[in-house]
Amino acid sequence: MQRSLRRSAVRTWAQIYTQVVNEQNIEDKYFKLLRTADDMESSGLIDGREWRKLVRKAGEFLASTAE
Repeated sequence: MQRSLRRSAVRTWAQIYTQVVNEQNIEDKYFKLLRTADDMESSGLIDGREWRKLVRKAGEFLASTAE
């Protein structure tokens, strides 16, 4: 059960990451990625190492949109 929930949560995070957004929604997407990673860690679906990886990837997304 936990493994299925974990896969689903990671898949949801990845879907959020790959969604196309307009310039006004970039920060919203970034914060949604962070909240989702936080929720996954606090519920025990991912560990601290995996959480850091997702947060880093969210940060890379934000940085890649900077002008």
